[in-house]
Amino acid sequence: HKADLESRRAPMHELVPSLSREYNDSALVFEALQKLRAEQRSALSVFERVCICREYLSIYPSTLEFSKSMFFGSADVLTESAKSKVAFIDNNYTNEALLRFTSSMSSPSAVPLESFDELCECVYGGEAEFGILPIESSDNGKLLYFYSLINKYELKIAAVCSVDTSDLGSTTFALVRKSIEYPQLRFGKADVLELFVTHTENDSFSDILTAAELCSLRLYRVDSLPLSYRSESFITCPVFRAEKAEIDAFLLYMALDFPQYTPIGIYSKIKSTV
Repeated sequence: HKADLESRRAPMHELVPSLSREYNDSALVFEALQKLRAEQRSALSVFERVCICREYLSIYPSTLEFSKSMFFGSADVLTESAKSKVAFIDNNYTNEALLRFTSSMSSPSAVPLESFDELCECVYGGEAEFGILPIESSDNGKLLYFYSLINKYELKIAAVCSVDTSDLGSTTFALVRKSIEYPQLRFGKADVLELFVTHTENDSFSDILTAAELCSLRLYRVDSLPLSYRSESFITCPVFRAEKAEIDAFLLYMALDFPQYTPIGIYSKIKSTV
C-alpha cells in the first residue's frame, strides 16, 4: 500500500517544478495550478492534489506575503494609533472577555462603543485593531447574527474565550481582527481552524474532509449557517482541531479547489487567569 502511494506521488513531484521552469514566478505558478484544477480535477485524487500543494510550498517557502493575502485576507498595515485598541460593547460579560484578551497584549486600550455594527465598522475601517463579539452560547449554539457580521465585514477570529453567564451557561466571545495573524504571536499557539465554505455538494465536501485528514486536521464539528444578507441560503462552517497540522498545505488545497471558501479563524482558546 505504501509503495502504491509512492508511485502515485512521484508524478506530482515533477508537476510544480515543471511549471516553475515555465513561469518562474510563484503567483503565475499558482494561477497555472488553478487552471489545471479546472481542467483535470476529476482525473486527480485528493491525495494527489494535496501532494501538489506540499510540493508548491516546498519550492516556494518564502512566499509569505503572497500566501498571507491568499489565505488570511487583508495585509493592510495598522496605524500606530490603532494598534492594541480593542472595541467592545460595555457589559459585565464582555468586560470579563476584555480582561482575558488584553492580558496577552502590550499596552492595550479599550474603546467602548454603542452597537455591534459600529464595532465592526471600527475594526474594518482600521480605527481599532480588534473587536469583541459573542459568537456562541451554551443555550443557543452558534449566534448567527454575529457570524453574519463577521462574514459581512470580512473579519477574522484571532482568539476566543468562554465566560460563565449563569450557573450552568456560558458564552464564547471572539476577538476579531481585519486579518488573521499567523503564526499567532500574542495569544499562544493556534489550535483551531474555522472556515466558511459555500456551494459544495456532499461529494465535494467529503473531498475537503479527506484533504483535512491528509493534512492532520481533526474535524471537531460542522455547522450550517443561514446568512440572510447573502444570496446563498446557507454557508457550511467546518471547525478543525489544528495541533501539529499542515495548515498551509490544507489552505492551499482549499484555495485551488474551493476558491469560494473563506478562512475566518486560526485561533487559540484563552483560559481564565483566575
